Amino acid sequence: VKEVLLAQAIERLANKAGPDQQSLAATWLTELAEVLFTLNRPTDAMNCLKQCENLIVENLKTPPAS
Repeated sequence: VKEVLLAQAIERLANKAGPDQQSLAATWLTELAEVLFTLNRPTDAMNCLKQCENLIVENLKTPPAS
């Protein structure tokens, strides 16, 4: 259940333009990766961590709001 709920929340947030939403999605991706590692799905977990990294890099490119 946790896997499904996190995946749905991440999907909705990851496409938002705001850095706050992207940061939250990145945090939830790490939570999802932990769940997937626990379920013995390391490839899926590593994909989550890669998505997290991509969101962080994208977030760093976005200048802070003035």
